[in-house]
Amino acid sequence: GEIESQLLQVESVQEAVIMARTDETGQTQLVAYYVASQELGAGELRQKLGQALPNYMVPSYFIWLEQMPLTPNGKIDRKSLPAPEGSLHSGAEYAAPRMVTERTLVAIWQSILGVPTVGILDNFFDLGGDSIKAIQIVSRASQAGYKLDMKDLFRYPTVATLTPHMHEVSRRVDQGEVSGETTLSPIQHWFFAQEQVDAHHFNQA
Repeated sequence: GEIESQLLQVESVQEAVIMARTDETGQTQLVAYYVASQELGAGELRQKLGQALPNYMVPSYFIWLEQMPLTPNGKIDRKSLPAPEGSLHSGAEYAAPRMVTERTLVAIWQSILGVPTVGILDNFFDLGGDSIKAIQIVSRASQAGYKLDMKDLFRYPTVATLTPHMHEVSRRVDQGEVSGETTLSPIQHWFFAQEQVDAHHFNQA
């Protein structure tokens, strides 16, 4: 309701509905449906809402409708609202990656965001990026041998501006399974020293 209220304050927006939809990866995305005299750019709407709402409340998708679908009772038919597939766009001119770091980051974005084509000028948030996907991108970049900070991704949300802040990881830590014996940790020593009657169940608040 708060998001809808803020969206209705945008000039020319007459109606607004916000829905939480689950995408093909199982993640929940906020989708904004709006009726306006003209289609507004996703970047413009995201910027306006971002001035009044925290990032996690800004929808990933914005879909312009000529009119809201209605039920026979005259209420908005939420089941008839279209899925956001193909409705997301950043509005930026396509620019191809020019170097290895940009090609690596573009490939990661395409995989995590589920977007077939990503240009180095496309905005991460305009492409449906959010905090959860940012964490995934940082993790994937690490697997590819690059150190990337979350704060930099939020501060520089395009591939072109972000890649200068990526650094090759000089020290790689083996992430394979380690097996063998290990000593008890201090908290485990404490636990077994209690000699509890029902040691099979323990809850520490």
